[in-house]
Amino acid sequence: MWNRAVRLHAELPVFRIGGGSRVIIYTPGYLSVVSRDEVEPLVRSLRGEPGGDARAKQLASALLPAAVENIARWRSLNQAAFQPRCLTLYLHNECNLRCGYCFSRAGRTGPGAPMPSEAIAAAAATVARHCRRAGCPLTVVLSGGGEPTLHWSLLRQAVSLTRAAAAREGLAWKGAIVTNGVVSAPRAAWLVRTFSSIELSCDGPPDIQDRQRPGIGNRRSSAVVERTARILEGARHIAVRSTITPESMMRQAEIVDYVVNVLGLRSLRFEPAYHLRCRAASPFRAGHAAAFVENFLRAQERARASGAELCFAGSRLDEIHGPYCSNLKQALHLTPQGTATQCFFALPPQAAASSAALLCDSCFNQYHCARECPERCRAGPVSSQDAGFRCRVQRLLAEAWLMRAAGL
Repeated sequence: MWNRAVRLHAELPVFRIGGGSRVIIYTPGYLSVVSRDEVEPLVRSLRGEPGGDARAKQLASALLPAAVENIARWRSLNQAAFQPRCLTLYLHNECNLRCGYCFSRAGRTGPGAPMPSEAIAAAAATVARHCRRAGCPLTVVLSGGGEPTLHWSLLRQAVSLTRAAAAREGLAWKGAIVTNGVVSAPRAAWLVRTFSSIELSCDGPPDIQDRQRPGIGNRRSSAVVERTARILEGARHIAVRSTITPESMMRQAEIVDYVVNVLGLRSLRFEPAYHLRCRAASPFRAGHAAAFVENFLRAQERARASGAELCFAGSRLDEIHGPYCSNLKQALHLTPQGTATQCFFALPPQAAASSAALLCDSCFNQYHCARECPERCRAGPVSSQDAGFRCRVQRLLAEAWLMRAAGL
């Protein structure tokens, strides 16, 4: 599938995808299927040259405004003032699991101090003011880097402080939490009552889960996670996030079966393991991309057949987006030290290597892709490196989804 997309216009994001007798003509938000013979007249019409027939002119008249609007939306996304409407809190960096791919514990010398309550209150007040101006609820996310439920009193305090900030501005409060599931039954039940959205980290059947996400002292975590999943079933929205490694990528369909049939959950997200600062796990290589995509698509079909949904964060065709930078997502991230950061990895500048030059200008997926974030950061110096694993996976997935949507 690689390299079957061709840009048809020098300035605008209009592409031909596919190499058969029927091909896709695409700009984000607009898809049409034409015969291969219709492509050249269309190109002439797109360029304003003579020779395009009525069909080509009609298609060009639909594509050109859509492409111009996509450029405008992309510029707005990148140039908009930072006015956060979501607060993400990393309360501490302690965890009761020892995942081999964990980026947050790389170089850690100790547990460190948990987040000061004063920082939570100040950040919540700031974000709540922006939410009031935007007319939206205050969204608060308690995320990983440490298991949020380990500091139970701090977690409850964070909920109380952020709810109070929302109330002062006359706002509704929406809470989300990410948990590894190794938590007591009473605490799991409290999560269900408190949060509108819960994400459970589970990597798959017991042999995968216990190998990739062991507890302290190499204890098995799978049985506790299964018990927690049964409690979390009662949440308003519950999803499972599975980290896929090179060792588990051929078993993605099996992971779907386990989540649906054993955990009883039907919303899944797969994420390839980040290989950033932690070197404990073997990394994905560019050559893994095709096998990863083949198995992901098979798993996605398995999920669909089971009445479940499997998504992938790095490429989302239903929205214009870029990397995971908080300024693009209008989210304020707070580290355990109480420091605000634009990157949920809290990357130092010298660790960044830009993906801005990685085939993006000529790629049909340029407005639907997280680039190679976080391994290559758009905030760093420009890199001339070839497309890596994430770039290839995201492009191949997007192409496959478009071909499926077009019935090709």
